Amino acid sequence: MMDPQILIFKVSYHWYQVIKSNFISSGSSITNCWYTKEDESSLSQDDFLPPSSTLSLFLVEDGDKQYIVGGGFFLKKVSLELTNCWYNFGVRSGYIAYQAFLKRAKECGADENSMLNCYLCNGTFIFIKNNLIHIPKEFHLDFEHKSRYLLSVEEPLGLYLQKIALERRLPQIEPGCYDSTWPGIYNKASVHNNAQDEAKFKARMFDIYDYRCAITGCTFLATLSVATIKNFFDDRYFQPNNALLLRCDLQRLFNLGFITCYYDGEDTIRVRASKRLLLNKDSTYDNLDGQKIFVPKDPALRPNKEYLEWHNDICFENWLKYGEFSLIDKIPHD
Repeated sequence: MMDPQILIFKVSYHWYQVIKSNFISSGSSITNCWYTKEDESSLSQDDFLPPSSTLSLFLVEDGDKQYIVGGGFFLKKVSLELTNCWYNFGVRSGYIAYQAFLKRAKECGADENSMLNCYLCNGTFIFIKNNLIHIPKEFHLDFEHKSRYLLSVEEPLGLYLQKIALERRLPQIEPGCYDSTWPGIYNKASVHNNAQDEAKFKARMFDIYDYRCAITGCTFLATLSVATIKNFFDDRYFQPNNALLLRCDLQRLFNLGFITCYYDGEDTIRVRASKRLLLNKDSTYDNLDGQKIFVPKDPALRPNKEYLEWHNDICFENWLKYGEFSLIDKIPHD
């Protein structure tokens, strides 16, 4: 039986900074460690990949120092054409805009028509400056010009990195988050003083929307959920005009930025669907884009136009956006 292993990806400091900012604002996600064919020219058929769910770590080199800056759990490797790679993962590929991403790819021997090898990691965790794991010089990993490294946890360094990395990930786990990962600062900020009223609010939303999904008209109660437009930062947003009643899958797509809604005139609200969703070859969502949604008769209970504009600007296709702020650190020096 093969020893348990850790998959270590060598990433740039710039990649780490962008991933870190996205992690702080938007939470854990699928992160893309991508490389060009030139980057991977030193790999051979013997450089196999471990099973999915293998602990993966991100390593940054700073001169003669090596740091573990975060990690995740290996999902799979996919090969994507460069522009398709950007549209699928956006800033989760480590660059703040498409042109910066393209520039870096060209520096690595690719162009817009090139295929990139994308190693996807789920449940990302990122360390800030004070928590970076410094690898002692006598244990430095020799990548031999390769993009990744397999380290056995039977080795002292592997055992150490596994123990320390998972210990430093632990404070980021959010018990209330559906997958026990870091939910992002927007979600954290939505912890409010109205928790005792959530069941009451949900019942009110069911009544306002006539016990049916605003998009599909589905009336099966077990599949319906309340989607908030802006997070409940304070009591101002704990109102029916900051929520929609949606089928659970659509509520999740709304929260993740795959769909949003917008006013088309004074009284009509329509769905806007991401091209990424429409190109997913799943007929379930083929007719979403432009679809008119059900709204309450009372204008005061309808979604607030300003809140929907915020959702369009900040949440919709958020993986293509850098976020509203950036936290840039320097690699620590001894």
